[in-house]
Amino acid sequence: MLKTYLRMRPIYNRLRSWLEAYICLSLVANTIYKELERVLKKEQYCLSVEIAAEITRNMYQVEILLPESKHTKNILLKMVELQEQLIQITNKNYYK
Repeated sequence: MLKTYLRMRPIYNRLRSWLEAYICLSLVANTIYKELERVLKKEQYCLSVEIAAEITRNMYQVEILLPESKHTKNILLKMVELQEQLIQITNKNYYK
């Protein structure tokens, strides 16, 4: 029942460590999905989790190494309005 709920594919691995890793990753993915679903509902955002995941597929970030300070800086490239709204919701709920 849990395998169906988590939408796990058939497990063909025979090694215990591989099985545990697969199940662990499935549980983590489900937790992230449910948390995003909770936040979108709390913020009364008009998109579903599936659509939110789809619009993030073409979001790009550039990482720049600053030569003098040797620090890195991350810059999100230009986004469409829905992507910007999703980033604002994420920042509001997770980066206080």
